[in-house]
Amino acid sequence: MSSPLTNGHANGDAHKRPREEETDAVRTQVLAQASAVMARDVSDAAGSSTLLDLGITSVAAASLKNWMFRSLEAELSTYDLTHTPLAELCALVVAAQKVALGAVVPPAPDGVPPPPAEEPGRIDIEPTAPRDCGPTESAVSRRPR
Repeated sequence: MSSPLTNGHANGDAHKRPREEETDAVRTQVLAQASAVMARDVSDAAGSSTLLDLGITSVAAASLKNWMFRSLEAELSTYDLTHTPLAELCALVVAAQKVALGAVVPPAPDGVPPPPAEEPGRIDIEPTAPRDCGPTESAVSRRPR
């Protein structure tokens, strides 16, 4: 099983722990956003503290998690976000960041791009005028008297 700190590589050789400068930059952003969603300054919190220790609510945690996904392209579980000490959380965020959100399609072996995908068959539907279905009975008029 791979760890988020190895970026999915079982042996961990391809991607070691994040560089310190990356972690510091992410720490600044994460703490600023955490302070904003928690409506209190958490920038001076001890590295051994978790966001749960600092009083984050479930709504604030969800907001911070969504911000991390949108802004930092890092996907973490809410549990990891709230229960990981701040010193480790930023390294976890850097390790979880996505390289790209799209798929890379390798070129064809001979250098010719693959043919475009066929467009599904198209069905043309001609508009029709609404039909008069006549008077309808309501449930009230069918009730025995």
